[in-house]
Amino acid sequence: MNDWGSQRILFGKKVIALGILYEKVQLTQELKRQMMIRQLLDMGITEYEGTSVYDLDYYTLRRLLATQKLTRS
Repeated sequence: MNDWGSQRILFGKKVIALGILYEKVQLTQELKRQMMIRQLLDMGITEYEGTSVYDLDYYTLRRLLATQKLTRS
């Protein structure tokens, strides 16, 4: 016999855990994004294709930083 009440509670805990995990991933990604912006600024790069580095998304910053490191080494 299933206890549907406990199933709902378990499901709720999983949803909460996934929400917390999502927030941590977002926070970690934002911290990495800020570090990449700082590295690009230290290289003298303030914009990319007419867009300020502050307005670039995480993946664009990552690609830009990687290509800059490759061309500079």
